[in-house]
This record gives sequence, C-alpha cells and structure tokens, in this order.
Amino acid sequence: MTPAAQNEWRKLEALARRPLDIREMLAQNPQRPQAWALEGGGVFLDSSKSLADDAALSALHSLARAAEVGEKLHAQAQGAHVNFTEDRPALHSALRPSASARACPAADVADALRELDRAIQFGEDIRGGKAAASDGRPFARVIHIGIGGSHLGPELLCDALSQNDGPEIRFVANSDPVALSHALRGGEPKSTLVAAVSKSFSTGETLENARAAKSWLESGLGAEKAASHFVAVTANPDAAVSFGVPRERVFTMPDWVGGRCSLWSAASLSAVASIGEKQFRDFLRGGGEMDSHVLDSPPEKNIAVRLALLGVWHCGFLRAQTHCVVAYQHRLRGFARYLQQLTMESNGKRICADGALSSAETGEILWGGEGANDQHSYFQLLAQGTRMIPADFILAARPSANEDAEAHRRLLARALGWSRALMTGRSLEAAESESLAGGMDAAAARGLAAHQECPGNRPTNILLVAALDARALGALTALYEHKTAAQSFIWGVNAFDQWGVESGKKLTGEILSAMASGDLSELDASTRMLISRIYPAD
Repeated sequence: MTPAAQNEWRKLEALARRPLDIREMLAQNPQRPQAWALEGGGVFLDSSKSLADDAALSALHSLARAAEVGEKLHAQAQGAHVNFTEDRPALHSALRPSASARACPAADVADALRELDRAIQFGEDIRGGKAAASDGRPFARVIHIGIGGSHLGPELLCDALSQNDGPEIRFVANSDPVALSHALRGGEPKSTLVAAVSKSFSTGETLENARAAKSWLESGLGAEKAASHFVAVTANPDAAVSFGVPRERVFTMPDWVGGRCSLWSAASLSAVASIGEKQFRDFLRGGGEMDSHVLDSPPEKNIAVRLALLGVWHCGFLRAQTHCVVAYQHRLRGFARYLQQLTMESNGKRICADGALSSAETGEILWGGEGANDQHSYFQLLAQGTRMIPADFILAARPSANEDAEAHRRLLARALGWSRALMTGRSLEAAESESLAGGMDAAAARGLAAHQECPGNRPTNILLVAALDARALGALTALYEHKTAAQSFIWGVNAFDQWGVESGKKLTGEILSAMASGDLSELDASTRMLISRIYPAD
C-alpha cells in the first residue's frame, strides 16, 4: 500500500468508529437509492443498503485515487506486468471484444485470438457432428477434465447457458477415482471425447484423471483410434503431444491468461460444444462491454470500483468476517463457487509489492449459493447471527425463455424481501405485539420475542441484469474480475500469482515420494503417524 493510500486508510479507520444505520440513512435521505445506484456494461447496481454513508464513500474514493486504482486497471488492460512475482501481464481481457482491451500492444494477442477462434470452431464442429468419433458418428458425450479455473469456468458456462441440443458434457476435477467413474458411467469409448484442460499440463489431479480416461478409451478402441477421441487445451503444447494427444488436437491458451480467468480462452472448448458459438461469442461480448464501462468510467461512476471499495470498507474497517453472494437463478447455482476461487485465490495474500507484510486485512472470504434455496439454509445466520455478513444478491429482471413469468415474479419478491428483511430486522416490540395479537399471554409473548428479534442493519447489494443471457453472464463475470483486481491494487498485493497453491503441490510430491520409498524420516511427526496408520507395517 502506497504512503498516500496509508494516509487515507487512517482517515477511514476514524470514520468507521462512528455508528451507522442503513435504516436511518434511507429515512433521512429519500434520494439515497438513486444517488447510490450505478449502471454500466448491462448491469444495474443498487448499493444504497450498504453500511456506509456519503462521508465514508467519499473517503473510499480518495483511497482509490491514492492507490491509483483507475491507472492500474488501465495499465493491466494495456499489458503491464501486474503479475510482478512472475514478471508477466494478466491480459485475459484481451480475448474479449473491447476497444480498450484490444488496444493492448502485446505482440502475441493476435495469435491468441486466432487460436481462440480455432478452438471455438472445433467446439462448434463437435456440436454439429463435423468433428466426429472414429466411426464417423457424432460424439454423444464430452468428458471435460480440469481443476480450479480449468474446471469451474467452463462448468459455469454449461450450467448457465446449455441449450441441451449438443453432446452431453460431464466435468471431472476430483482425483478421487469415483469422480471419473461417475463421469464415464453409461458412456461408451466409441462415442466419447475427452478434453484435458491444464495450463501447465503438469497438474497432478488433471493428469491422473487424463491417464485413466485415456486408458479407458484405449481399452475400448485401441491406441490409434483412441487418439482421435482426445483433445487438450494448454499453454504447454509439447507436454500434451508427449502425453499422446495429436498435435492438431492441441489448443493453446496464452501464458498471460491465468487459470482462474481461463474461461475466456480455449479452455472453454467443451463449453462451446454445449452452448454453441453464438452464445460463447455473446459471452465474450458481454465481458467486453463491462471492460469498456470499467476502463472508461471515473471511479465515482464505476460499478467494479464501487463493489471493490464497499468490500474493502465492510471487511477492512467494519470487520465483516465473510462476504456472501447469492444468485437468484438456478442456472447460476455455480457462480458463487466460481467467484470463490477468483476472489480468494487472487487476493488471499499477505505480502505486498514491496515485500512487507500487509498491515491491512486482505482478501474477502467469499461464499454463497443459490436463492431461494439458501433462504432455508444459512440465511438464518445472516438474519440473527452474531456476525455481520454483507451479501450481494444477483437478479434478472425478466424471466428467460420458457420460464414461467409468475414464478419468476415470486422469486424476485423473495430476493427483495430478504434484502429488506436483513436491513430492517424485527424489533423486540414488534415480535411481542404479534404474539399478543395472536392470543398468547404476556409472559410467554415477552419470552418468545427475545428469540424472534432480528437486529437488522445488515448490508446487501442488488445487482440486476435485464435477463440471464450470455451477454449478461459475461458482464457479471468480468465485473467481479475487475472488482478483484481493484481490491488487489488497494491492498498492494499480487492478485495474479498463487504461490500458496504451488506450496501445496510441492509438499504433495514430497509425501508421495516418501510413501514410495518408505523413508518417512524427513516428514513431521503428525504426517508420519498418519501414513503409518494408513499403511501399517507388516
């Protein structure tokens, strides 16, 4: 964090010590909803139920200016090496049709776009039967093997946008053999295509599943025919070819696209086979439209910057322990899980660019799920628990095709009702009065009311799109990417590396080697005990 940003941070700490009440702020300023609303890239944001007042928001904008958030978002889009520990850019936005992003001078962007077009065409060929099985028939099933962003992003696209008129897509990420067994169940090698997606093509879980799937194909087809039932997406094409994938079936993603943002790249080849080229290009277009909004709007009018600043305010100053995202669309049931990796893998860092330990709480602990199901799950804690947990509610104003309009209206009412309930709460007096009106005696009513009281003053954001289509999904996904990057610039951490993940991979390899050799002497006492328990000596 820069010295100027640290100075603004101290001012915000003083502001955070004041009592704030959303109900009072709305009552005292009837124009607050309009003043705190923003729109851009196809997304409307109502942030008026945030636990912040005008003074706090003004100070947060000063923090953003001191941290040069706008300049750094532009620098990222222009190819600056924002991934400073690995000395490379983070240019996934260059794959989207945004005038601002396409202005990036990186020499290999044109090559990356051509390779993306090749992957999109191949996905469309799978969908249409042109890219066929070894017997000439269309593939009935695609097994998509990946992990992390190579899995969560394409799966999100299929869940949200599948038209159910292409091949069946099944996803495998877990290295537990049961996961692959379930994906292969009911299928035949002669009608199955396997797509292995790994940026490095060295990720242990992905390669283990890919080897097992390859063996399954070869057992049913023979090695020569099985090769035509395998494709790979990677930034390391030579490794894929060495694995046995025909070079013409290897599709590359550029090194400057991080795994957690790889759904914009050839990593979504199997998703294209499900959703079709038109929808995927609309998804890219929606992301590009959000890029244009974020890069062309001042911080005060910028949805991504607003979300970033409110997240920093709630978790960094008001000590909110987590952040919840609830999508009121069944087709977005995997969106929170996707955002969880995007947010927590990106900003789960404690060391700043200057090598110093961060003095601020960094990274939002993000979780969530699907409305209205979750109203009957953890919403109880949101409403009455001891923790203040901000929440984003994602809504579509209109039902999608073939959706019942009246059912959609009820779904929206539930979302808006809960946003209001978390804000207003329920007073002790109101709860007691209701029980008395129902005929309960005074002592019992008074005792029950304590259990029915809800404190209220719990903040929510409403993000509204016109309808859940491919462009809206692209805009929402890009919006949260920009929010995550903006927060990293404020905190001064690198959102684009993942050394904690690499540490876990390294130690896994060491344990596997120790298991193979039987020499556990270099391991800690707990790990030695557990291995001995699992594999007792004869």
